[in-house]
Amino acid sequence: MDARFGEVDGRFHDLDGRFNSIDAQFSKVDARFNEIEARFSKIDARFNTIDARFNQMDAKIETLAASIHRMLAIFEERNAKNMFVLDGYTNLYDNQKKFRAALKKD
Repeated sequence: MDARFGEVDGRFHDLDGRFNSIDAQFSKVDARFNEIEARFSKIDARFNTIDARFNQMDAKIETLAASIHRMLAIFEERNAKNMFVLDGYTNLYDNQKKFRAALKKD
């Protein structure tokens, strides 16, 4: 009977050895996954940096667009004032033409 217990213990020790071997293999796989996860973390950090740069570019573009809209408003206002001045000069010129024509008649 003791011989049978010795045989069973031997089998358990053999199984423990196999489990330890499998655990060692899983540890290697876990280490490999940790390396891969570290690489992905580096890639994520790069993407975060690029996203931040894109956000800065978007902010600069929005600032530029606001400046362009402000300049367009100024141009439109200047154009309206120029039309008003042009109408005044046109009326003055027409009046001078009429005055000169009236002087030539006299």
